[in-house]
Amino acid sequence: MNGLLFYVATENHFIGGIKQKHDLLKKIVAPRIILVGGSGVGYSIDSELLAKETGKEVINMGVFAQFGLRYMLEEVKADIQKDDVVIVVPEYSHFYYLFEGWRGWNELLLVYPKALTFLTSMNQVRAIGRAFPRFYRQKVKTLGKNLAAKLTTGGAANTSYNTNGDYIAHLDSKEVFDLTETGLFHQFVDTTKLKLNKAIVPFLNNFQKELAQKGATFYFSYPTIPLLQFDNSQNFIEKVAQNVTEKATFKVLNQPAQEVQPLDDFYDTVYHLKRAGRTQRTQRLVEYWKSQDSGF
Repeated sequence: MNGLLFYVATENHFIGGIKQKHDLLKKIVAPRIILVGGSGVGYSIDSELLAKETGKEVINMGVFAQFGLRYMLEEVKADIQKDDVVIVVPEYSHFYYLFEGWRGWNELLLVYPKALTFLTSMNQVRAIGRAFPRFYRQKVKTLGKNLAAKLTTGGAANTSYNTNGDYIAHLDSKEVFDLTETGLFHQFVDTTKLKLNKAIVPFLNNFQKELAQKGATFYFSYPTIPLLQFDNSQNFIEKVAQNVTEKATFKVLNQPAQEVQPLDDFYDTVYHLKRAGRTQRTQRLVEYWKSQDSGF
């Protein structure tokens, strides 16, 4: 059974996109725009449009927020080159409880074992261990369905991503999801006990310094979320913004209130934009950058 679980898990096309993204980092040379974040980056930025507007190669490294912000930065750091521009777009959960990662890590290790080389904290190892029982039970529960899918599509090319690393499988979907009751944080989180992780901004400051030593530029962007969830979670968002404003030494492209769109622009989560919403978000990103006098 474990052999079957391993056989099935290695064909995960969503998380498997990380391998394609690292291939892009190796193949494309600077100057590049490298987008870093969770699935909100992977789903919601049109890298082709961004490349057209800026004249630079764009690589979208966004996959899954559950890998944790620490991992997302560590996995790209070694491949950053002189004249690169790195835009980091954390999700709000990264500032509270997802900095070290969660159960998505277990899936990642099956699909991309090299991820182990980017571990820099024992807290990440503990997160993997804590999440494993639940992850394993879910894998066993869905083994039949996943095995059938593997036997049907096994070996097929991963068409979920385009040549820039954007996730595009959802763009022409007609499926409709009701997000009116969906919160900004995971259901398992007791929001009455949420505490801001004040180690995040110093970590980003240090990342900015390391990139500067390589001759690369670092920008921070707040994520795009629906207006409904923005209104319902303003207290948590304001704490993040205040902490960034007071402690950040890096350049901030926008403010949270600028990154809200109607709920109808979103697909299946509060971070995944549909085609039209994705275009709007990308156009704003271009305008933010131009306003920074960044030599675009």
